[in-house]
Amino acid sequence: MRVIARVLFSIAVLTIATPALAKGDMGDDRRMAAEILNPEMAQFYYYRGTVRYYMDKYDDAITDFDLAIRLRRNYADAYYNRGMAFDGKGLLKQALADLRKAVSYNAFTLSSHTWVGQARNKIAEIESKLSEAANRQAQTMDAGMDGTLVK
Repeated sequence: MRVIARVLFSIAVLTIATPALAKGDMGDDRRMAAEILNPEMAQFYYYRGTVRYYMDKYDDAITDFDLAIRLRRNYADAYYNRGMAFDGKGLLKQALADLRKAVSYNAFTLSSHTWVGQARNKIAEIESKLSEAANRQAQTMDAGMDGTLVK
């Protein structure tokens, strides 16, 4: 139920606040920049990025998570979701780095997040994929060397 509430809130934010930011309806540029870079806005970017992630708009989601992280450096949830967006794009090394940061930043919070177990499973899965890719690359290089004859 909480997830549905967050998604609905995010959709409302997307429909109301995003057009206002895009049009510059907040007044002069300095005021708009102050609103955008306000640490309170980190949660806005996180929720908007989450909605974009679920819409498979990974590049837009990553941009929003970047802003959320820029405003709140130890934002474990944003690192987790950005890692999942990187995974969705197939950028496994970036996904792995973000998921590891998410788990480590979560260790410093009072309550454990529900995604920690999922993050650990995804980390193991990505490490396995990267290991398999490295092994295939090494085998390909070895096969290439075996095929060359020195006369």
